[in-house]
Amino acid sequence: MSESTINQEHAQLAAPWDEQLDAFPGAAQQLRDMRHWRRQLWWHGIRWLKRALLCLLLPWLAACASLAGPGGGLIGVPTHLYDFNPHIYTVKSVTFEFLGVAGVSGGEECCATLPRTWRPGLMATVRWVEDPNPCLGCGPKNENAFREYMKKKEATYQHYSAQVEIPPYQDTYGINLAFLPCHQVRLVIDSKQVFPMLAKWEAEAKQMEGQSCPKAQ
Repeated sequence: MSESTINQEHAQLAAPWDEQLDAFPGAAQQLRDMRHWRRQLWWHGIRWLKRALLCLLLPWLAACASLAGPGGGLIGVPTHLYDFNPHIYTVKSVTFEFLGVAGVSGGEECCATLPRTWRPGLMATVRWVEDPNPCLGCGPKNENAFREYMKKKEATYQHYSAQVEIPPYQDTYGINLAFLPCHQVRLVIDSKQVFPMLAKWEAEAKQMEGQSCPKAQ
């Protein structure tokens, strides 16, 4: 909204009062002066607020640009979760950390941040939570009893993390995280590689079934 528009709206609202104040010229002029200065302070305050916010954002944008590398620019992409463990709902929650954090609880969530152009050496951290004894529909149906059941169950959840190298990508529709038995995670980003790699990892997961896994750290 421009300053002239604001002034016009104030003038329309103030018109009935101004007609009555004409009977008191001195007071009327003081009130009009006060309105003028309030409008000026409000308008300049908004301008300075915009400048202050820009100043706060510039260092962050510069840091992001430097992390993005010579390719320039960052993109926000959704994250997709695939659980290849033999028991359903083994993986309860996931976070993908590169620039900022994207949380995934299943299906698709938005948004994680990636450089627009891939370069060697990009690393990310994946953290996830597993239920060592997943069971769908096993809890009591009573609401209070179910809360107690979940409180005890969540106390057994196991937390894992892994440093993963971000693989090469050109076109992408998102970050795809695949979880295999023995607390292993795989990552694919390039759109053309998603379905071939998911099929490969599904076969790999079936071969790993029944193996003894290391304990949670």
